[in-house]
Amino acid sequence: MTAPLVQVATTAGGAGVQVSRGRTVPSNITETALAVLIENGYVEKQGAAAEPETPAQPAPGTVKAILSEVGDDPAAATAALDAEVVGENRATLVKKLQAIIDAADSGDDTDGDTEDDES
Repeated sequence: MTAPLVQVATTAGGAGVQVSRGRTVPSNITETALAVLIENGYVEKQGAAAEPETPAQPAPGTVKAILSEVGDDPAAATAALDAEVVGENRATLVKKLQAIIDAADSGDDTDGDTEDDES
């Protein structure tokens, strides 16, 4: 069983503090409380002891992120195009997704990519 919020003792006269999963731990909790949080997976060490971060990914929902997810898959491009047309309907993204679909239909390997769009 896991809990999203725990209460732990602090070095301030035994007062307690609440710690939510994924949040920064206050610097005044006891070493014992910190060890329990780490052991139970409520907190992770950050900095040099932490695992290396994954390379930066494009922000979700951006043209780059959507095109990265779609790749050259015409089915994924069709689904993304359908969602885009009823959503933000960005002309640049619509054009690029349509190019992926058209390339698959014609057997061409072009993706309609241009260098002028970064959003």
